[in-house]
Amino acid sequence: MLCFSRASQCNFAAAALVYFCIKEGHGLSLEQLERLWEDHTVSARHSAKWVPPGYAKRGDAVEQSANEKKAIRRDMGEESHVEDRRDSV
Repeated sequence: MLCFSRASQCNFAAAALVYFCIKEGHGLSLEQLERLWEDHTVSARHSAKWVPPGYAKRGDAVEQSANEKKAIRRDMGEESHVEDRRDSV
């Protein structure tokens, strides 16, 4: 029972660490993530609302990053293979 209690305490501690210390970077490019981490005025809890410089809202930056990734895949010829695999499943 002590082992379960100790594991439970570690899980809660890890969840608190992630919530309070790790910044949200979903959908952002590496350059935008670097700016987010360099901006010490943004706390981890409020990082999901952070807007990269030069954008009106965060969704614009995420959309541009997604479009850039698609263009890179298309240039490398990978996108057609991904679509073929999706069709065969």
